[in-house]
Amino acid sequence: MAGSGRKMAGSGRKMAGKWQEVAGKWKEVAGKWQELAGKWQELAGKWQEVAGKWQEVAGKWQEVAGKWQEVAGKWQENSRKWQEKGRKRQENERKWQENGRKWQENGRKMEGSGRKMTGSGSKMAGSGRKMAGIGRKMAGIGRKMAGK
Repeated sequence: MAGSGRKMAGSGRKMAGKWQEVAGKWKEVAGKWQELAGKWQELAGKWQEVAGKWQEVAGKWQEVAGKWQEVAGKWQENSRKWQEKGRKRQENERKWQENGRKWQENGRKMEGSGRKMTGSGSKMAGSGRKMAGIGRKMAGIGRKMAGK
């Protein structure tokens, strides 16, 4: 029986050795997992840093877009003002042409009535012609302004 005790003690030691070996391997595996976890954490940190930079870039682009929108608004406003100026200029040209026609008409009338009158008639006819001439000039200016 004493021999079998020694045998059991030997197999116990063998088992203990195997368990120690298994425990060592598990420790090694756990170490590798810990190492991997560290690397993942490091990667996550880098990704967070990259994400932060992208967010910063996105913010700058948003700022730029805002400025362009502001510029576009100003251009729109200027365009509206220029349209308004153009409309007023056209209106003025029309008025000049209209006034020119009136002066021409009045000049012709005066010229006609001057002929009817005796004595000072020739004088009046002359001033009528002058008025008609001024009217023609005014109408011409109106046409030039209108680009016709």
